[in-house]
Amino acid sequence: MRITSIEAIPIGLPLAKPIVMGGRRYEHSESLLVRVACNEGIEGWGEAAPYAAHGEQLSTLVAEVRDAVAPLVEGQPLEDRARMLSGLWQAAACSPRTIAAVEIAMADAFARAKGVRVADLYGGPRRDALAQKWLIGAPQMSDEIAEAERRAADGIFLFMLKVGSKPLEQDVLLAQRLRHDLGDHVMLCADANGAWTQAQAISYLSQLANVGLLYLEQPLPAGELSAAAAGAAGVTTPLSLDEGAAGTLDILAAWQAHATSGAVIKPSKYGGLTRGLQAGMLCDALGIKVGLATPIAESSIGTAAALQLAAVLPQVDWDIGPSSDYLTEDLVATPIRHVSGRLHVPTGPGLGVEIDRRQVERFRRDR
Repeated sequence: MRITSIEAIPIGLPLAKPIVMGGRRYEHSESLLVRVACNEGIEGWGEAAPYAAHGEQLSTLVAEVRDAVAPLVEGQPLEDRARMLSGLWQAAACSPRTIAAVEIAMADAFARAKGVRVADLYGGPRRDALAQKWLIGAPQMSDEIAEAERRAADGIFLFMLKVGSKPLEQDVLLAQRLRHDLGDHVMLCADANGAWTQAQAISYLSQLANVGLLYLEQPLPAGELSAAAAGAAGVTTPLSLDEGAAGTLDILAAWQAHATSGAVIKPSKYGGLTRGLQAGMLCDALGIKVGLATPIAESSIGTAAALQLAAVLPQVDWDIGPSSDYLTEDLVATPIRHVSGRLHVPTGPGLGVEIDRRQVERFRRDR
């Protein structure tokens, strides 16, 4: 089975409502969609959002597929995908997001050809469902509280509070209100997206000692390992990496600096399923926690890929925060949705989702 063509499709999808993270306001998503077609009528799809925080452009990812990936992979046996992916990493001509979308599309195609799930290509599933983290982040606290109450009534029991964009006292009050209103059975964590200083992070956690936060994600800017280590030493709430890690070397450096108790793995950010699995295995070896997520905002294709990875990781302590639920439109026939607060790993062949080509054509940005 040979790859006959590979196509890069720029996608833009509307968000249900604006999301503020780390001081930046998001009103729509952008992602790279990759389609791999093979000569036996098999095709696979992959997705990755550009790293907007670092100024990465969607148009750049599209050009990389056309100019660097296509000449390397077209006409090659799909069975040789590991060799082709290795060549892309060695050539250093592509973003990790581009390689991630290509790897996911190749894995989807190969698994479909064999009639198995993508998870089966990476060791087989250890779990079939995870709790869904629901993001709470709105300009007004009243809207945040109302959103959390609606989602809790729908079965969600794990909430991620987006902090760092409003005054610290408002972030503290939100966590206190939610704990009071929703009860002790609900789990709360928070994500500052690197917007705080060490003093702000310590103050936030100290004031919430009785709230019982599961963890605080990326309180300080990426790279501030010494400050993060000093802060971690003074609090009992675990700290997690997100923006501060894009692979195993970053995780290892933070662990050696005593600056983190865990990491949030995003398959598209880490460069694909293989490198995401490597990162999870390293966390397991180091004895630190793991959570899964997708960038704001990939469709159910990205969610499916993250769930397939989550199924095979040695451990997933902080469950999964997909972004596809925050979209008003999707790219698959049956969007992935939680059931009583839990997301189930798709069981169909490949990624387990079926592409809605009409939606792809509707939301592609190059026509």
